[in-house]
Amino acid sequence: WLPWVPQIPDPGRSGTRDPRFTLDTLVGMAEGETRRLVDRQKNALGKLERLWERLGGLLRRIALERDHCYATINGVRLRYRLRGEEKENCPCVVITPGGRAGGIDFPSFKKLEIELVRAGFLVLTWDRRNCGLSEINYDYREGYARPQQDAQDLHELLCTLNILKPILVGQSAGGRMTLAYCQMFPNEAKGIILKNMTGGNYAAKNLTKQYFSGALAIAKSKGMTYIEQEPFYYKLLSKGSKEYCELRRRQLYFTKFRNSTNSYRMYTYSVERYKIRRNSFTELQIRC
Repeated sequence: WLPWVPQIPDPGRSGTRDPRFTLDTLVGMAEGETRRLVDRQKNALGKLERLWERLGGLLRRIALERDHCYATINGVRLRYRLRGEEKENCPCVVITPGGRAGGIDFPSFKKLEIELVRAGFLVLTWDRRNCGLSEINYDYREGYARPQQDAQDLHELLCTLNILKPILVGQSAGGRMTLAYCQMFPNEAKGIILKNMTGGNYAAKNLTKQYFSGALAIAKSKGMTYIEQEPFYYKLLSKGSKEYCELRRRQLYFTKFRNSTNSYRMYTYSVERYKIRRNSFTELQIRC
């Protein structure tokens, strides 16, 4: 007896019945039940595939979160990424691009990062403060310009990660930070690589205008709460989760205008200090 097969009356009790009708009925019911079982199996497989896809997405998200780590350095949460394996007698390479987009997502150095990892190097990329997905804080240490503060942040980050004698790769503003690092912490870097260095009066005049003038004008005329209207900060504050965007928005709003002005002046001073001949560092050069 099967639960899906009804009991067939005894022909002797209910009269004469065609045996073919009874057999056809049973075959039809069996086929119907088979189709239902197959449909259930397909539905179960579909649900399993969807669960597997969700699990894969979750695992990829966990890997991404591990790939992009944070460390609190000098009171500021900095985002960094370590790739490759730490090996004996193989130094870590630290890549610091210029601009303000952030070092981890900087497209020009992705190929270099991949090739270095393939070659067996441990590679560190990071977002300097006020860049990428690191926190916003213009309260620099007394007397520090942007390169010196970034160099101090990087030094503390390397100490936190227990990385010794790295090779520093710096481009543009990252190159100025690399030079400042070597001045502040001599003999701590195994070597430096400088690319597309900027410096001198021309760079100081144009870069400070490009980076600061619009934001300073808004802050001076309307206040810090309106500085988000400036294109760079509008894009900067749209990155990350909703909660993290709100956190960085508050950090920007509560930045004192005096700190912003000092950052502007010290940035101009720091760029003027590095009077490097134009096109003198158009290719990667290593200094050991």
